[in-house]
Amino acid sequence: MDNPDRQLVILHATDIHLAYDNVARLKEWLRAKKQRVDVVFLSGDIANVPVETAANGGPAEVFEEHHCHLKKIVEEFSSTCVKVYYLPGNHDVPAEFKTDASQAASDFPCNVHLRHTTIAPGLHLIGLGGSVPGYTIDGKHIWDGYPYTSDERMNSDLTKLLDPIFHCNSSPLKPSDAVLFMTHCGPDKCNTTFVREDPSNPILGGSPSLYKHLCDKELQRHVVMNIHGHTHDSPGRVTIGNTVVINPGPLQDGFFGIYTLQMRGAEGNIWGVSSTSFHRL
Repeated sequence: MDNPDRQLVILHATDIHLAYDNVARLKEWLRAKKQRVDVVFLSGDIANVPVETAANGGPAEVFEEHHCHLKKIVEEFSSTCVKVYYLPGNHDVPAEFKTDASQAASDFPCNVHLRHTTIAPGLHLIGLGGSVPGYTIDGKHIWDGYPYTSDERMNSDLTKLLDPIFHCNSSPLKPSDAVLFMTHCGPDKCNTTFVREDPSNPILGGSPSLYKHLCDKELQRHVVMNIHGHTHDSPGRVTIGNTVVINPGPLQDGFFGIYTLQMRGAEGNIWGVSSTSFHRL
C-alpha cells in the first residue's frame, strides 16, 4: 500500500465564472466520496469580468463586485482545504495581477501569479495568470488576451518568472526537486488549447512562448506538470516531453480534476505524477 505521507492529492478547478452552484455541488461530491484533498489549485477565471471592461479600466464598481465574488469563491474552497493556491484568469479583476509583496507565499489563500513557493519538501509551485489572444490557424483574430495583448508580452513575464528559478546560479531548486507550473492559459501546440468549433480551422488558444519555455531542458528536468484552464472546450491530458499538461475543463460546466503525486526514485525523494482523474458533477 502506498504511504499516504509520501503522496499529495490535488483538487484542480478552473474557469468557475461565478458558478456558485457548482462550487457547492463539488464540495458535496467531495464529502460524499470522502475524497482526500491535500491542496486546492484554482487556475483562473474565478469571476466573470468582461475582457473589454478590464482592458478599458472600469467602471470601478464592476471590479469591486467581481473582486468580492472572487474572494468569496476562494474562501468556499478554503473550507474544504486550508491550502488553496489560485491565480487570475483573463476574466478576473486587474487588482489580482498586482503582486502583493506583503503577503507571504505561506499565507492562504495564496495568489501565485508571478510567484514561486514550496508546497512540500522537494516540491515547488510557480504560477502565471492571464491569457494571450486567440487566432484561427489561418490567422484570423478571434478573441483578445488579458492582461497580455500579445504573446510577446506574456513571454516577458514568463522570462521574469522562470529565469531566476531555472537559469541562474542562485536557483532555489535542488537537482532532484520537482515543479508544478499552474497557468491560466495553456501552451500552444497542445490538444488542451485547441478549440475545434470548426475542425477545419481550429482556434489556437494557447501561448507559443509557454510551449517554448516548457521545452527548455532545465524545465524538462524539473517541471512534472503544467495545469491550466482557459479553453473550455479542450479538456484532457497530453505531454510535452517529461511534462504532463492538463486542462480538466471548466467547473462552470461541472468539470474538475483530481491528481495524485507520489514520491519515487531509488531514495524515494523524487516527486512524480502517480494518477490523474477527470470528473463531472
